[in-house]
Amino acid sequence: MVFRRKGVAVIALTYGPGTDWVRNVVAAGECELVVRYHATAWTRPEIVHTADVADRLPRIVRFALRILRADDFLRLSAG
Repeated sequence: MVFRRKGVAVIALTYGPGTDWVRNVVAAGECELVVRYHATAWTRPEIVHTADVADRLPRIVRFALRILRADDFLRLSAG
């Protein structure tokens, strides 16, 4: 689940912040997201919690993620 708004992307980490791909993105300091065959560059990855990104998520998504106990997110800046 990726949510983009005003140069910031937020990815719900439903498997937690310790997964290999998350650690690789944080270590690299950048990544590329491909959505509908369109690639965009992102930088400054940061692991944040629900309170830090709640305003960027639709209400129904916040509710579903709370049920899944997914409290961690990866925040990226447009690069």
